[in-house]
Amino acid sequence: MDRLPGEAKGLLLEGLLKTVLKSKNAAAVDQAYVRRFLSIARESLLESSEGLEVLLYMALAMEKEKTLSLLSEKPEFKEIYGILSG
Repeated sequence: MDRLPGEAKGLLLEGLLKTVLKSKNAAAVDQAYVRRFLSIARESLLESSEGLEVLLYMALAMEKEKTLSLLSEKPEFKEIYGILSG
């Protein structure tokens, strides 16, 4: 996540947030991650590496196929997609 440029982090954040907020599978996420997400959001650190990693975990737990599809759409996310799908 550290190697993503700022604009790519913003795009990733937007896509992951949409996936998480629209999902009906909230029960699939470990509550520790939900608490950490809320803490990170309160601190306005969602675009930080930790914030994106927590969101990515949540999105994968809730909507794995949609999340992988999101990552495969943008060249900026190619490395992340390769690690997760590979």
